[in-house]
Amino acid sequence: MSPNYKKIGSRIGSLRQKNGLTQEQLSEILHINRSHLAAIESGTRHPTLELLLQICSQFNTDLNSLVCDASLSNWIPSDINQHFQGLTDDQIDLIRHMLQLMSSYNELANKKPQ
Repeated sequence: MSPNYKKIGSRIGSLRQKNGLTQEQLSEILHINRSHLAAIESGTRHPTLELLLQICSQFNTDLNSLVCDASLSNWIPSDINQHFQGLTDDQIDLIRHMLQLMSSYNELANKKPQ
């Protein structure tokens, strides 16, 4: 299955607009020409993996969400997912650690005595 570059470009454009950036501003951040970014957003040019990773970093998203639109919001209930918006990397790491602890606790609690 090959990537759908029109959808990828559309997601990049949506992220850019959601973050209040013009094509000119984002292209400067990414060190590419505005026309190159416009072509990526329209799906007529294909971004490199390096550029996709830069875009992910800029918008604090993961490659899977950008390329496949398989973000956490697809499986985390919206009332919980909304609380993740605007969190720092440290806060997300803390939540990840707490979830790991809860998972470990559940594994221990569910073990039957031998």
